[in-house]
Amino acid sequence: NATDVDVIASDPLVASPCDPCQGGEVANPELVIDAAAEVLGNGTWTCGVIFQVFSSGLESESETCGFLTEFSYLCGCNDGVRSYLGADTLEKQAVLAWLLRSSGFLSIIGSSLIIWDVSKNAQNRHSLMHQLLVGISVGDIIGALCYCSSTLPITEYHPDYGLYLGIYGAKGNEKTCTAQGFFVQLGYMSVFFNLALSTYYLVVVKYGMRESQIKRYRYFFLLPPVVIGISLAFAGIPFYDDIMIICHVPPYVPGLRWFERAQNILPSSWGPVLLLSILPLGIAIFVGCTNMILIYHHVRKQEKRAQRWMMNDYGNSNSMSRPVLLKASLYTASFCFVGSNIS
Repeated sequence: NATDVDVIASDPLVASPCDPCQGGEVANPELVIDAAAEVLGNGTWTCGVIFQVFSSGLESESETCGFLTEFSYLCGCNDGVRSYLGADTLEKQAVLAWLLRSSGFLSIIGSSLIIWDVSKNAQNRHSLMHQLLVGISVGDIIGALCYCSSTLPITEYHPDYGLYLGIYGAKGNEKTCTAQGFFVQLGYMSVFFNLALSTYYLVVVKYGMRESQIKRYRYFFLLPPVVIGISLAFAGIPFYDDIMIICHVPPYVPGLRWFERAQNILPSSWGPVLLLSILPLGIAIFVGCTNMILIYHHVRKQEKRAQRWMMNDYGNSNSMSRPVLLKASLYTASFCFVGSNIS
């Protein structure tokens, strides 16, 4: 009821008025949105008042207009379908969810085959390099299982207002979303094991350490990825929320209101996502790439020394540094690809 609204900000002189329905019709003009009072001020806010009166006084680029557009589906705009990540139909949203599930399923198959291949050979089971490969695979499977669940654990209804949050396939609640976020974060162990593996290659190639020598330092390679992974997973518990297609630490968006988070979690800065995601992955990728550069530089240096005692043609046709460069580049590319996709 418009008479119950304390203040209705409408201004016919707005150059580019807000249109939350994007040219569509408000299907439920009498529906009362109680939660709107938290954002728009005290009063009885119906869909008709919000979208047909109040919004006309807002600039289309304003923060409040963006908020109204985000939740216009509650009033029947866009056939009641929420638009997110560029997907404005159920079909597009299904594609987003199932692409994530498909990639998770393929990751589980690939990582399981690696674990099976290592486990069937006793020598491989005791090799540090192969143990690191198993660590990478276990971390990958943990994360991939979360990708397979995709939107399923995401909160379906707002815990305080009972409003449908409009995420395709969401059937969960606060606890299931937090659990998924925890295991997504725990899956970062695969990146840290990858870093440990690149360090293993460095000490073997550049410093000439044998497997028997490295075994004495086994736990310096195996424990840090597990400890860091578990620590970051627990540290993220207060911050896990949905990011539309999965639950993890949401990025900071300046001006974002608390109501726009299903679990009332609103990062006040970039701190949580930086400390839990961007910085750990960025550092791991940087150090891993640096290790590969050091390996190539060492092999190239050794090759130049050896060429002094060889004929030029022989040295050029049997270059050791070229295959090392190729393998290091492929390793680095896959490392960066996996790390950037996780983040």
